[in-house]
Amino acid sequence: MDLRVHLNDVRAAVPIFTRDISYVNNALVRPIVAYINSKRTFIPVNCRVVKQVGEFDGSWTLYDSGLMEEVSREMYDAFARDVLDDRTVRKRRIKKVGIWTLQLAAQALFLGLAGNMA
Repeated sequence: MDLRVHLNDVRAAVPIFTRDISYVNNALVRPIVAYINSKRTFIPVNCRVVKQVGEFDGSWTLYDSGLMEEVSREMYDAFARDVLDDRTVRKRRIKKVGIWTLQLAAQALFLGLAGNMA
């Protein structure tokens, strides 16, 4: 099953001290919450859940079949992948801006030297 979720104008928060989730899970979810809060308007989440038909035998709800756990795991992986992709895009953009700044500074330096020579 391909799952596409569009989140519009979402805000997220994680309490500092909570007994509901473990310390490790609290630390793992914080980058995702920061990613959600950094996106102002729209967050697309795409994932794929694969289950065999036999796993639905005898189950009355999505929880009995284990589908909710699979969807939850895949959604977490999709968010984590988006966070990493966002970081690489940001690093690439910072490198481009840095190179552009160095080129501009070198060009200004050479033009200044050429102006002093003439």
